[in-house]
Amino acid sequence: MKRLLHVILGLLVAFQMQALDPSHFTITRITAPYFIVDGNAPSTITTAYVGFEVKNTSNVIYTGLVFSIPSIGTSVAGQNYSVLSPVSREVVIGTLAPNATKACYFFVTYPANVTPVATFNTRLRDLTVIDKTQSFSIRNRSSISANAGGIATQAFANQDVLGGLIIDTVTYTVGNVQNGDETDFQVAVSNQFDPTKMELLSTAVVQSNVPGIPAGATDSLYFISGNGSNGASIKVVFRFRIKSFGFTNFLLPCAGATSGSTNYKYQLNADLNNGSPVTVTSTANPLIIKKYSDKVNYLICEEATFRVAVKNPGTVDVSIDSLVDQLPAGFTYQSLTITSGVTTTNSVSYPNTGAISALKYTGGVDLSSIVSYRIPAGDSIQLIYTATAPCTIGSNLSSTVRGYVGSTEFDNDQIVVNVVESLPVKWINFNAAPFGNGVKLSWKVVEDEGPFEYTVQHSQSGTGWVDIGKIISANTGLATLSYEFIHPSMYRGANLYRIVAKDPTMKLNISRVVALNNNDDKKFRLLSNPVTDNVIRFIANESGLMNLMNASGNVIWSGFISSGYNQISSPNIIKGIYWLRSGKNQEVITVQ
Repeated sequence: MKRLLHVILGLLVAFQMQALDPSHFTITRITAPYFIVDGNAPSTITTAYVGFEVKNTSNVIYTGLVFSIPSIGTSVAGQNYSVLSPVSREVVIGTLAPNATKACYFFVTYPANVTPVATFNTRLRDLTVIDKTQSFSIRNRSSISANAGGIATQAFANQDVLGGLIIDTVTYTVGNVQNGDETDFQVAVSNQFDPTKMELLSTAVVQSNVPGIPAGATDSLYFISGNGSNGASIKVVFRFRIKSFGFTNFLLPCAGATSGSTNYKYQLNADLNNGSPVTVTSTANPLIIKKYSDKVNYLICEEATFRVAVKNPGTVDVSIDSLVDQLPAGFTYQSLTITSGVTTTNSVSYPNTGAISALKYTGGVDLSSIVSYRIPAGDSIQLIYTATAPCTIGSNLSSTVRGYVGSTEFDNDQIVVNVVESLPVKWINFNAAPFGNGVKLSWKVVEDEGPFEYTVQHSQSGTGWVDIGKIISANTGLATLSYEFIHPSMYRGANLYRIVAKDPTMKLNISRVVALNNNDDKKFRLLSNPVTDNVIRFIANESGLMNLMNASGNVIWSGFISSGYNQISSPNIIKGIYWLRSGKNQEVITVQ
């Protein structure tokens, strides 16, 4: 199911053929156009959530979207406004389908003065240089006493796990709401609330008997009400994501409604002081991260595969924001593999081919209102990528990966690899041919002083190589020698072979990969294999989707083919091993 989701996302994203078009989006403020300024008990309020809704009004699927507040202007010098959270001033939107929306909340601080007006300068961008900017004015507004006309009560559902949820259900009991009143709702006006520990994801009105504030309204904290009765109530659910552990926050909800030029505010009873505490324990971090390499010792200039696994052994689904992986010194990043759970379609940012040192992958697909890499309870997500070893030897090369929820590091792991020089063996040729029900492997080498051990390995995927036999050379001086090995039975589908040569000092040299196919009921037939002119020609028995993948598992060409003669020509086709796949049928191709 996960693989199907990745394929569907990949196909959908393929339709985005242009940079961000500003006319394809609307940005709407979804919180009040004013801030409450009041010195009544329990204390002066100078913080609030400001929210904006971003909507994709086009028929284009956009990816890699980020919404931010680069700056906040003020009409009065010295009376300043600032974003407390997110610290980066950015909210990752990620993928936004046609007509889809995303609420982006920022926790801000404002001056305790009724004079200034703030100008929030917003920006929407993707991975291109094009963006959409828009400004919004929010003024400070005076108010009368706290609890004027009503109170608010709340109840928590706390998953108590890093990357999990806290759900705060607040019931606001209001005073005499009149037609045309501006009403707004806040959830955390306590001066002992730390917005960096909890991220507001969404809001929903689940119950209301006030006209103009409809039950079912989502991601809006600002309404124009109709005539209502004294003591009417509105129930709002606030969903937070836990971004730290070992802390206690105080949530103090507040509601406001206008009467002429005055903003009435309603908040918890004064005897609750700074609000109701919600605690995330110091043990609320079950996430485990492990890093693996396909080898400990790499030959100079050899391709390496690294794998990072993040496991969630807990009982609730969680999400993580980013993985930062440090390559071993001298290694060069190539690409994600087709089996990686972290992909270019569920990431807002990822390394480019040729990157060195730190590799950062940032999540960005919206799943159940959680923008991140989501890990179900008891499950894991894997990051798998290839890199090229340096062309110089090196030892004890460390590589450390770190995982983050927000700015909180949840775990890290380290591996150590080496780069060794090649064995003094020169490969002249290596071939595979059918031999009865099996395969005959033959190779010719120029050997320096030996003896040498040749290990024959087999794979059906290009990874997970299995030893199937060994041949020992008794050569003690420079010589050109030929060897043969019989694999008695081919597996159905692709059969890949390579030879690992090793000398007495444990130096290694690996041959090129050769391949044979053992397919019945083929949907297509190659006209030439090996391919010598970088053009793949084949006859298809039926039309359908065809993918060409390289040895790392990356799709380098994809398209619909017709029944009959077809050919594939692409600048991405270079010397190496490839898989041509249609449905469950595939052929291994050698390009020389």
